[in-house]
Amino acid sequence: MLRELLSLFGSQRQDQAIGEDLSAMIDASVELVRSSGDRCFGRTESTAEFSDIRSGDKAINRLQRSIRKQTFVEMAATSGTAGMGLSFGVSIMNIVKDVERIGDYAKDLAWLVETVGPMPPSRPLTERFASAVSDVDEWMGSLTEAMSGGDQVQAVHLIDRGRDLRGELREVQRLLLTDEQANLRAPAETLAAQIYIRITSHVLNVLSTLVTPLHRMDSVKKKSLLPEVKEKLRDADA
Repeated sequence: MLRELLSLFGSQRQDQAIGEDLSAMIDASVELVRSSGDRCFGRTESTAEFSDIRSGDKAINRLQRSIRKQTFVEMAATSGTAGMGLSFGVSIMNIVKDVERIGDYAKDLAWLVETVGPMPPSRPLTERFASAVSDVDEWMGSLTEAMSGGDQVQAVHLIDRGRDLRGELREVQRLLLTDEQANLRAPAETLAAQIYIRITSHVLNVLSTLVTPLHRMDSVKKKSLLPEVKEKLRDADA
């Protein structure tokens, strides 16, 4: 499955358009999350309007439909040949589902900020939340490279980092829920934390397609890794 993903991103075959659309879809979702985060925490003076983020989400949805259509066509055209296999087609469908959900959550975050305003910057707990979000942005910036390069060891390291980030976000959410100084902003902050937890989970699902067998996709536990990936990790640690 990994070799098929690599050929999709880097070959000159007719289905290269699928790889180009998939890269564009991933890049667009990463940028949408970053733009929504800018609005949420007031990180820049010039931020995207909610209408722009909503338009970006619609563009991601169009790319998803295009990839699905192209994948079905390619699978039908190469049925019984050495072309795109069923497992590969299922993998692509799984990836675009998760990437599309990332765009939806970015839009949800932007809607939340549009409704209640940015998170208060001076609150220590909000500062911790904003720091975790900045780390998520940096981590997501490696997603396209990981998918197109197909470095399985890098993918596992990114999965480990993502699990740590998700754990930090869950701790932030727990603190928000139990904050004795909670005010009317607390529910909005708690919802924002949940949105980022879901974004992180969907990115982990995408990365899992590089390192797990088809029936274990979306699992990021070490026991779910392909045997060859476990061997590469042992060699890298040696």
